[in-house]
Amino acid sequence: MTGPRVLDRLDGQRRQAGDDAPLLEGRWLLEQSVRQNGHTEFLVGDLLLHDGTAGLRLGTTEAVFRRPRLSDADSSDYQLALDAIAAIDDRTNLVKGELPSPLLPAELGEQSKPTQLDELLDEVFERGHLDAIATRPRLSMRYETELLPVDRARRLDTSFQRHLAAHSECWTARTLSGVVPKTVLARVSEDDPDIYEHRVYARLLDHLERYLRGRIVKLSGIAARYQQGLEFNNSEDVDWRLRRDICGVWGEAVSTGEADKLLGRNREQLAHLERWLKRIRALKGRRIKGFDGGSLYLAIPRGAQVGLSLVPTNLLQHDAHYRQLRQLWAAWLSATAAERERPVQVLARRRADEDRYERYIGLLLARALQSMRLQVEWLSAVSARAICNRWDDAVSLENRGHTWRIGMNGHRLVLVPSAAAVDADTAAEWATRTLDEGREVRVPCFLHTPECMVSLPPPEHLVAGHPALRLSPLDLYAEEKVHALVAAWLWQRRLAGHGEVFQRLPTAVAAAWPETVLDQRNGHTLCRPVSDTAWQCLREALEQHALPQLRDQIANRRMQLDRLAQCPECSCTDATFEPLPSGFFARCDCGCRWELRDGNFRLTRVNGESQNFATLGHRWLQVPVKSE
Repeated sequence: MTGPRVLDRLDGQRRQAGDDAPLLEGRWLLEQSVRQNGHTEFLVGDLLLHDGTAGLRLGTTEAVFRRPRLSDADSSDYQLALDAIAAIDDRTNLVKGELPSPLLPAELGEQSKPTQLDELLDEVFERGHLDAIATRPRLSMRYETELLPVDRARRLDTSFQRHLAAHSECWTARTLSGVVPKTVLARVSEDDPDIYEHRVYARLLDHLERYLRGRIVKLSGIAARYQQGLEFNNSEDVDWRLRRDICGVWGEAVSTGEADKLLGRNREQLAHLERWLKRIRALKGRRIKGFDGGSLYLAIPRGAQVGLSLVPTNLLQHDAHYRQLRQLWAAWLSATAAERERPVQVLARRRADEDRYERYIGLLLARALQSMRLQVEWLSAVSARAICNRWDDAVSLENRGHTWRIGMNGHRLVLVPSAAAVDADTAAEWATRTLDEGREVRVPCFLHTPECMVSLPPPEHLVAGHPALRLSPLDLYAEEKVHALVAAWLWQRRLAGHGEVFQRLPTAVAAAWPETVLDQRNGHTLCRPVSDTAWQCLREALEQHALPQLRDQIANRRMQLDRLAQCPECSCTDATFEPLPSGFFARCDCGCRWELRDGNFRLTRVNGESQNFATLGHRWLQVPVKSE
């Protein structure tokens, strides 16, 4: 039996889910209804996601996911990004125009508040309960049978006579009345720390150390983001316009004063957590007083585990120190409950994460279109249209098939969002694709990527084969990246057909042509803006001697030139505009410079030493333009 059919939402390919190749989480859409691992029903068009189990069963078909390997730092950043989009999603309503800042919200700073486990740890450490158990534990008495010299035997084993009768080597001499023993079986007592309560103690230290490490990494990540935002406000390497834009977006999420307050509280809690972590590690090596076996923690075998539900022994219930182990264990269970979710819960959470990230990408697109002075009108919860008055751009925006599609003049820019965890190897499988003979560009977008991955300027992600674009609330440039990506794609559309050569024009039209440029085919083209007087003369000749199709083509080229001659930054119409053999060169008094040369469009600034996306944002573009 063949497996269920799945559709690759990145390149549109279809396959059977049961073939040998592992599936990438979040990349495939189901094309038929199926039940996953016997617990959740998936419908046509649903994303195929992981439920945390080792296997993947779709109906009766066995398949497997390709699982990434994340470092502790990457895992912490990934979870922080998930928390951030959840907080942002609560305030987002695209249709009603509720478009909050897409950067790390102030709510995440509240995670530095002490949890119930943090407060309990503070109390337990202050009163010394764990130290008392480590240095003066309740030890059990263990008896072992050993063969000892007679003068060292304090307590004889009950079977010593049978052993002595069977082993003559243990005799010193034999007499008429019996034997004189040399060695006998004796019982030796020894303090034994390996009891149930101490196994709870040892495993609790392991759990607390892991919990504290995770809390420290997470709060350190939050502190680093707030610190980055505060430092960016004073950055001298960034163009003031970009600094103004990003600080404005950052200020919507959290004010400077609020960021300082949250950062201070975060660092204070981090100091507490680091101090407790040191004490936990010190407890593992703390020696038991009057005991030669070393520390209590090391005396418990590493493989000695206890169940999540503790047995209510007398010590754990009535001893003043051991009673705290139960309370700490219960608080730890509550703080880490998400780590023990059932598969159906994991899958429901993963589906919610993907839905939130889709809406987050929609939020970035809506804000970017508004920043580009496009008037956005939402027709429904999943579709909108946007109009640019200057360029007369008619742009459509649609959320379909778990993707966001921007359409214009028969071309489409498709953003494929994925909130799945990825490492460098799995991320390499996601790359930009071009479909429909180049009329559709699909760009994968990740919530999180490993730090080792190289970051490219957003326009380069329009080129097939380039890696996924990271769009995350942890990135100050998130909105700027979308702005630059969409702007680059729009420039490709706006520049299409520039320099078109018109051949075999009617004689009257050729005579009225404002400026003739002869190429190898002796054709005519428009290479600079046409004055109103010259255009009036040409238009009269077109109306009398040209077909409507030709009239429209030439009118479109004239309108395109007029718009290209306006400054993209300030819309000034007095910019310097010079034609080139392969395009044009233009410059405005505001410092903006734009040019088309050898099939590449470039937007930058006249002044400035270091010019790249990091310093100029969407005001720095390098876009390949294909002739059509």
